[in-house]
Amino acid sequence: RRRLRRHMVKEKLIDFKMDSVYRLSKICGDEFKTNPIEMQSKTRVQHVVFARHIAMHILRNKYRMSYYFIGFTFNRTHATVINAVKSVDNMLATDRYFREKFQIISEKENG
Repeated sequence: RRRLRRHMVKEKLIDFKMDSVYRLSKICGDEFKTNPIEMQSKTRVQHVVFARHIAMHILRNKYRMSYYFIGFTFNRTHATVINAVKSVDNMLATDRYFREKFQIISEKENG
């Protein structure tokens, strides 16, 4: 009985994580004119990469998801996610356009 309860809690947590990932991917995709499926693909087109990186950054810093889980959901390695998070931090510090887009996405995601 305990094992079943633990399993159900774990499933609910995974459902919550996947729901958060999809919702955030949709918001980022809408802002950068792409979609969640394209964000999971191997494409390196700039607007898709920006959307993917911002989603990874928010999932890591707001939801405290592991690099492995974020990488798994976007078909990437954990090292790619680490690089994406650092890259977004650098872009936020130097690029006004990127900072404005990030702010818009954060506001939409929050409410």
